[in-house]
Amino acid sequence: MKKLFLLVLVAVLLVSIFVGCGGTNFAGKWYDEAGQAGTLDFKGGGKVVVEAMGMTMDGTYEYDDKENEGVITIDFMGETQTQDFGLAGDKLQTDTATYTRKVVKQMTMEEMWEELGDAFEDLGDEMGDAFEDMGEEMSDALNDAAE
Repeated sequence: MKKLFLLVLVAVLLVSIFVGCGGTNFAGKWYDEAGQAGTLDFKGGGKVVVEAMGMTMDGTYEYDDKENEGVITIDFMGETQTQDFGLAGDKLQTDTATYTRKVVKQMTMEEMWEELGDAFEDLGDEMGDAFEDMGEEMSDALNDAAE
């Protein structure tokens, strides 16, 4: 009886190991490593929830276990958008971002606008300085020509 129990236990463990190793398990939430592209939350039945900049979009996905790659499809503003992705180790890669299972704070829309505003302000300062320098150079050239 003890021998039968051990045999069944070993069989259950082996089946668990092989089932756990079979196929690729990428279900769950993935975070853009840079904190800008948002998250991908793969659900069962080929469903995915894409969250970025405070927007949530439902979509579908297909995945090829043999090739370790797939495609996400979402409808966004009346147009169908697709995004290829692949798995490499513990990373999920798209054409535009690398995702990880580690929680990474994602940028909000407000943070994006603030960052863009700062960039434009810096650009405006640089352009203002450049125009000021050009104005001084033109004034000097006109003064030299008048002499």
